[in-house]
Amino acid sequence: NNLATIFFAYHEFAEVADFAAFNLNKNQHRILFLAELVPGLTIKQLLETLRISKQAFNVLFRNLADRDLVYLTPDPQDKRSKAINLTPAGMTMITEINRGQAAVIDGILAENDGDWGPALQQLASMYLNHMQK
Repeated sequence: NNLATIFFAYHEFAEVADFAAFNLNKNQHRILFLAELVPGLTIKQLLETLRISKQAFNVLFRNLADRDLVYLTPDPQDKRSKAINLTPAGMTMITEINRGQAAVIDGILAENDGDWGPALQQLASMYLNHMQK
């Protein structure tokens, strides 16, 4: 089943990074990831993408901001909106996390001759094996 493969492969991939080593949870990581991926990302766009409440975002954001990883600026298109930005420390952190995740994906792709189908199957199998332990 392709849907199950994608579902389990994603969950295995999401577990690759040791977020605890960075003192992050998954949603904090996602904020950093999206802020790096989408320059000028607004709070509204982030809330819609992550499907979290503004209250949940505020707790996550406050922790990241207190650690000097993110900050807000007015959105150039709409001064009522705020854009989420990474500080140099935030950029360094997400770059390190991304590098680790990319190395795992590159390794799995290399083991499968660059074929995403078997690579996703392998990730899904890894996740299912972890679940059974």
